[in-house]
Amino acid sequence: MSYNLTFIFSQTALVGAFQAFTLAIVILSIKRTHLSTILLVSYVAIHGLRLLLLYFLYGEIPIQRQEIFVLLASGFALGPILYFYTCSLTQGDFKWGKRQWLHLLPVPLSIFVSALPRLRQPGVEENIYVWFNVEQPMMLYYMDWVLPLLLNLSIVVYSVLSVGLLIRHQQRILELFSSIQTVSLRWLWIVLGLSVLAALLSSFAHLMRFLFEAELGPRLYIWMIVNLIQLFVIAIMGLRQQLIFSSWEQQIFADANTTVSEQENLTEEQTEPVKYRKSGLGEQASLSHWQTLETHMQSERPYLSCTLNLKELADAVQIPVDHLSQVINTHSAGKFYDYVNGYRLDEAQRILQNDPTKPLLDVALESGFSSQSVFSTRFKKSLSISPSEYRKQQLHHPGRESGS
Repeated sequence: MSYNLTFIFSQTALVGAFQAFTLAIVILSIKRTHLSTILLVSYVAIHGLRLLLLYFLYGEIPIQRQEIFVLLASGFALGPILYFYTCSLTQGDFKWGKRQWLHLLPVPLSIFVSALPRLRQPGVEENIYVWFNVEQPMMLYYMDWVLPLLLNLSIVVYSVLSVGLLIRHQQRILELFSSIQTVSLRWLWIVLGLSVLAALLSSFAHLMRFLFEAELGPRLYIWMIVNLIQLFVIAIMGLRQQLIFSSWEQQIFADANTTVSEQENLTEEQTEPVKYRKSGLGEQASLSHWQTLETHMQSERPYLSCTLNLKELADAVQIPVDHLSQVINTHSAGKFYDYVNGYRLDEAQRILQNDPTKPLLDVALESGFSSQSVFSTRFKKSLSISPSEYRKQQLHHPGRESGS
């Protein structure tokens, strides 16, 4: 790496470290103490520590580089912490315990193994980045090649596990909320993607160095830029993100872990009874609840509130939350989200038929949608026509239904 690029790299690392520590302090001072907050601050702070160590490693700092490289092994905590942070957001009952600590064992183990060359060679001042030197112990190759690859593999594996959590989360929130923009955690998909990208870039750079003795150079600089972007996204969005689940949401999925294996062995038609086997809700009671719900939806129109959730609706119709979830999934064409937004779409069509000139934003808000973009997306997906096209249709052919 040329002197100019090395200087830019070290200064960028220093600035990134300062911003990371600042963000960690801001998050800790603004957000209330919760496991998700602690995990977020830890993730941001570890990124800051690694950036600071990179500044010492590549800058003109009179510090032993080998000790700095040993401390870089703290990166083995990034993957597990990101995964557990995802758990804390997608699982309301997630708690930190002994099993979680086991995931962090690679950190002290990698630090110990990385320190072995130093322990075996007291007083040796060799540059650890001298390659293919038979006089150096094999442990140095581990530190300069194997260790980074293992670290990146750890990040990729835990990121993939986090993606699995987010996929299940997307299905879960459809049963609990009628508007999902603030609970969908779409920004976390970006963080995970950037995390994997940074790990792949780092692995590629070290492989190129090992195979062709190529300098890390610009490849490592691109890796740092991606890491910094990821750091800012998770810090800023994590600061804005509110807790999603509470006790009532957990009640609905209390038996989920005990029924998953049973459901996998059943056909689609058999799945529903297994899911609600422990609910105690009979067919007649289910039908009665459905009629009560339909009457309430048509007379009181609770769907006009964009914040309506399953608990609020259950309280309004005086039906247990888990029973109401079962009733909706059994008698409607979809989950709670689809059921409520179906009513909102009907309301939007009625408004557009009565007043085709009304602005689409007003139509969206009056129908219960949280924004015009959500309204437009849902409208076109369900009716295969955009709201603006539907409005033009009503202007030229009043009362005409979509597709007729």
